[in-house]
Amino acid sequence: MAVLITLNERLDWPLTAQWAVQTVEVLGLDESASSLRRGRVANVRWEGREYTIGLADLTFIDLNETSAEWLAMFHWWSALS
Repeated sequence: MAVLITLNERLDWPLTAQWAVQTVEVLGLDESASSLRRGRVANVRWEGREYTIGLADLTFIDLNETSAEWLAMFHWWSALS
């Protein structure tokens, strides 16, 4: 949970990402939907509706330097888990 809380505080929300072939707006992380089985989950908006999608399933676009560094740290940490 510490990683999730830190990412929520450090990332510059909202972010833009690709999911499947769609461009989505990533609004933040969903602590209540995240779990060991499902992984870290993000709240996204696509075509005016909100969804939850696994953070690892998103490919982020045009990140600022700080957000890019924290997401790189998340992917590194995820590989260890």
